Amino acid sequence: MVRSKTSSASFILGVILLFGCSDGGETPITDSPAVEVDPDVETSAVVVDTGTIKAAIVVEKSTADSESVFMAATAVRTLTAKVVSIDAETREVVLMGEDGVEIELVANEETRNLDQVSPGDTVNAEVVERVSIELVKGDNLRAIDLKIDENAQAEEGEMPARAEIETTVNVYTVEAIDLEANTFKLRDAEGEVGEFTARDPANLAKAAIGDAVVVTTIEAMAVEVIKATVD
Repeated sequence: MVRSKTSSASFILGVILLFGCSDGGETPITDSPAVEVDPDVETSAVVVDTGTIKAAIVVEKSTADSESVFMAATAVRTLTAKVVSIDAETREVVLMGEDGVEIELVANEETRNLDQVSPGDTVNAEVVERVSIELVKGDNLRAIDLKIDENAQAEEGEMPARAEIETTVNVYTVEAIDLEANTFKLRDAEGEVGEFTARDPANLAKAAIGDAVVVTTIEAMAVEVIKATVD
C-alpha cells in the first residue's frame, strides 16, 4: 500500500547491515536465532528491534569442505503501526509505531481502496530482500538475464492489501581462471567480459572454464491494513 519517501529494498538491506555492524550499542540487537546446523554451510544471523521497526538478516555461505560454492544474504524488515491521518488527495499517510514515533509515507498510485482507511486502523508491512550467488558446474552454459514480476492486491471495496515480488536472475559464464593471480573472467548476457579478483582462493580452485555464476535477487513487499475494532 505504501512507499516510503526515503526507502527502497536495497536501502533497507544497507541499513540492516549497518546496524548489524554497529559498535555504538544504541541499537538493540538480540541473540542470533537458532539455525539448523549443516556442516557444509556457515550461517550467521542478527535481529534488530528499534521498537517500531523489526529487522533481521541471515547470511549463509559454503565452507571449505563444501562441494558447491555459494553465498546468500536474506534481509527482512517488518513494521506494525497505527494510522494517525490520511490525505486522500495527496495520498500521504502518517503512521505511529509502538514507540510513539511518527512515520510519513506516500501510498502507491496503484493501491486501491484508500477511502476504506481511517485513523486508528493498523498497517502491517514486510519487506524481504534475498541475494544469492552460486557457482553452477556445467559445460559451456549460456549467459542469460531473466526478470519475473508478480503482484496481487485487494478487490474493490476491501481494506487495502498488496503484495509484490520481483525476481531477477543473471547468469554469467566463466571464461578464464588464473589461480596464480587469483583472478577470473565472466561473460554476461550482452557478451561483455569482465575480470574479477576472487575473495576466497579456495572457491576459485573449485571453478572451471564453462561453469556459470548465477546471481538471483528476490525483492518482496507485502502490506495490509486492518480495520480498527469498535468497542
